[in-house]
Amino acid sequence: MEKDLTQIKASRYIVRNILDNGDVLFLSTVSGSLIKLTKQKAIAFDQSKWEAFSCEEIDQLLRMSFLCQCDELDAILVSHKKAVESIPKQPLGVTILTTSACNARCGYCFEKGINTQTMSLETAFGVEQYLLKEHKGNSVHIGWFGGEPLLNTRVIDHISNFLTEHDIDFTSSMISNGFLIDQCSEEQLKKWNLKRIQITLDGIFEEYNVIKNYVYKDVDPFSKVISNIQRLLSIEIPVSIRINYNPSDILNAKKTLKFVYDKFKNDKNLSVYFANIVAPDILSPLELKPNPCVELYNLLIEFGYTKSTKDIGIKPKRVACGIHNNYFVVNPDGTLLKCEHMVSKKEEFVGNILEGVTNPEAYSKWVSPDLPYTECLDCVFLPCCHGNCKANAISYKKELVCLPIKNCIQDIMKSYYERRN
Repeated sequence: MEKDLTQIKASRYIVRNILDNGDVLFLSTVSGSLIKLTKQKAIAFDQSKWEAFSCEEIDQLLRMSFLCQCDELDAILVSHKKAVESIPKQPLGVTILTTSACNARCGYCFEKGINTQTMSLETAFGVEQYLLKEHKGNSVHIGWFGGEPLLNTRVIDHISNFLTEHDIDFTSSMISNGFLIDQCSEEQLKKWNLKRIQITLDGIFEEYNVIKNYVYKDVDPFSKVISNIQRLLSIEIPVSIRINYNPSDILNAKKTLKFVYDKFKNDKNLSVYFANIVAPDILSPLELKPNPCVELYNLLIEFGYTKSTKDIGIKPKRVACGIHNNYFVVNPDGTLLKCEHMVSKKEEFVGNILEGVTNPEAYSKWVSPDLPYTECLDCVFLPCCHGNCKANAISYKKELVCLPIKNCIQDIMKSYYERRN
């Protein structure tokens, strides 16, 4: 049956880049798909001359979201709202702070200076009862967080054993500095059902040691963390290395990436990404010319750490973060929040593990689908941003909230395409 071309239109969420030969790269921020059209096909596309495309090509362009048959903005906002609301079959997501204490003292940490608490087994029991009640037959995903979560492995063991004994399907991930991994047995790590451990490298050798400022003396933390990463990879536990960087000085980040590649190459269980430090006294990549993201992402591409457009910052999603109704953060004392960046701000606490939500006003603010800026409605990056981090929007200027690749994605997508072809 012939397709009705009058009902088809070009997506408003396309980023373009013209290649040297006149061909054009098209990147969809709805699907993350990247394609190349000849100069002639690109002109026909921009002039809505759909008869220049075969039926198969039209179907492909529709599937990859370069073409649409509805009001995209309305569809995205409706999908966003539904994602924020409770979804019956949505897995229960819980980030658990086993402790707010840490064995490192990074100067940029958003938890710097807060009162430290460590979860007791009594509170862990309360968390278990909360999970038993709230999972409603669905799977559970736990994010182990801190402080440094491995300072309190007995709570991780206790909750993991409870879920296993009660036949609750669960997976977990962890954000750790990696220093204490060698104190965990392989059996222990496997019992936690870890699907990923994120470990931050702020530099290499002594520069790393100075930045992390561990509490330990007479030890080389950097060498130990690198050894622990190697161990995790050897037992096939995926590791995501996050390289924090100051956008005004990326030399340290470049050296760190090169070290990681020389040490681990492209291990199948390793992923690597850059993250700009967000702080009032540090510039956003968007405020610098040239944007340092171009050089950093080009290195990721060169070293083979970009498997898809998600790895160059295009991550289509329905919500910006875990703000939906089936996601909570649990403090060491059992209080509930919607964002781990608010662990010390009592006005943002939404409840506790015994009573559930007790502060509906704070809760409603975090699950609101409202976008932080009116400009978001007209932004080509809306499908992969949705206003980005709510905590950053509350605390910082717009340049520190928007996607850092926003003004340089054309250069990055070109490098990505050329490397893969």
